[in-house]
Amino acid sequence: MNEDTEGFYKIDSTSGEVLCGPNFVLNANYELHKSEEKKKEKKDRKDYPDGWYWFDTEQEAYTYFNIEWYPEVYTIGLPKPWLNENTIENG
Repeated sequence: MNEDTEGFYKIDSTSGEVLCGPNFVLNANYELHKSEEKKKEKKDRKDYPDGWYWFDTEQEAYTYFNIEWYPEVYTIGLPKPWLNENTIENG
């Protein structure tokens, strides 16, 4: 399965789970958007607020955060273990 997994990723400081905002991240203090213009200008920046980073793939995020990635588990429809009610899954 070839799935678009680009987006903003970070490690939740409380749970240690990987959070993903594929299209945007909203916060009272800032907004991060995937729009093509902002992606071109800022995707390589490493200074997004609160530990957010832009990655072109989920695998890149896991590699960067030094977490094992099991794509075969996620592509057969099992829930991603880091998702919870506070996760921004579909922006």
